Amino acid sequence: MSTLNPESTDTLFSHERAASLASIPQKLHRASFRLSFPPSYILVGAYRLLSDPLLYKPAWEKCKHGTIRGLGVGLVWTVMTWGIQKKFIEIFLSKYVLLLICVSS
Repeated sequence: MSTLNPESTDTLFSHERAASLASIPQKLHRASFRLSFPPSYILVGAYRLLSDPLLYKPAWEKCKHGTIRGLGVGLVWTVMTWGIQKKFIEIFLSKYVLLLICVSS
């Protein structure tokens, strides 16, 4: 068995946080060591995702179909319900605004 198994990485982390691990289940101790980065690190990840072709190309390939499908469904929904939405606004929302104006004066 190799010495570079996942459990051997435990020695890389300090065990000073052992007291704070009391409320964390045993199976999640190693994960809690890895998750100790500042919240601002999300900016670094977003920057890398937007600027590194090795990251954004595979991410786009994975999401492209869903994005195109969602835009298509949204467009069809908008076209099919445009008249209903317009009528709803004319009947309910326009009269509600007039009612608010009359009540407040």
